[in-house]
Amino acid sequence: MAHQIEENDTMISVRETPWHRLGTVLPDYLSVSESLERAGLDFTVREGEVVVGGHHGFRYGAEVKDRKVLYRQHPKMVEAMLPLGIVGQNYGVVQPAEMRELLETLLAEADGSVQVETAGTLRNSRVAWIQAKLGEGTIVDDDPHVPYLLIANSWDGSQAFRVLTGFTRVVCANTLAWAQSGATTSFTMRHSASITSRVAAAQNTLKLAHVATESFQREVEQLLAQPFTDAEFSRLVERIVPIPEDAPKLMRTLRENKRDRIHSVWSATNGPVANIKNTAYGAVMAVSDVELWAEKMTPKKIERQALSVLKDNQPMLALARKLVRG
Repeated sequence: MAHQIEENDTMISVRETPWHRLGTVLPDYLSVSESLERAGLDFTVREGEVVVGGHHGFRYGAEVKDRKVLYRQHPKMVEAMLPLGIVGQNYGVVQPAEMRELLETLLAEADGSVQVETAGTLRNSRVAWIQAKLGEGTIVDDDPHVPYLLIANSWDGSQAFRVLTGFTRVVCANTLAWAQSGATTSFTMRHSASITSRVAAAQNTLKLAHVATESFQREVEQLLAQPFTDAEFSRLVERIVPIPEDAPKLMRTLRENKRDRIHSVWSATNGPVANIKNTAYGAVMAVSDVELWAEKMTPKKIERQALSVLKDNQPMLALARKLVRG
């Protein structure tokens, strides 16, 4: 099943029926607690020992010292447990309650304007997501673009804990993958023993993420309405990635390569800015795509990058915004 919503999974969607026609469609937005309870995200993940039988070289009842099993109360059978996955002993567990607390922290920063849009579990509770709507969005190329905040997590080791913003509405495994690959801003944290402190760091950073403010929407609409030619884009790239006449060979090569990467994003027929090419917003997004996500990113660097973007402190991106505004 492409949606990966199985017999022990539940989900909610506000006002819209998902393509797979599964889950509960809510007529209107509820509180965070009510939304996540209806989505089935009110369980606790527990840890247990991994014990194997007398085969593959193990004695009967042997405990696997470096592994542990994660499980939850079975949602349909009172006295049964539902296994989620076998992971390493150092695997840090983020509970559904911690996902809710993170969302509520961000809700407080948005003055209550964020609403839970979709939420649920996949693959028999092994993966979960919570998605909140951030404002009403804007129209891009005749399509509504609604900004969302997404929190995604797994308990089988299949994916990291992620907090991101983007424009894909999540209702299944496919749309979750699309949302993660096309994220505007993303924090990725491996399930290490220190993940709880990493989540706290993400909370402090994301408090600055006012991506749904009226000023943000106005800026997007103004830049979308501003035509931007290929010649103007070439001049923009030359200014934001300057190459001094006396630049050493290595510097010249690196900067020429960076210019080429920006031009390739701008020109790609099916690229990330294809639908908004030849607008000032498309120009800014082409620069953003290269500056933020083209390089290999460590978790620490992702956090620093995202923080600097939220403070409008990315030099190349800030200069692009300034130049396209004229």
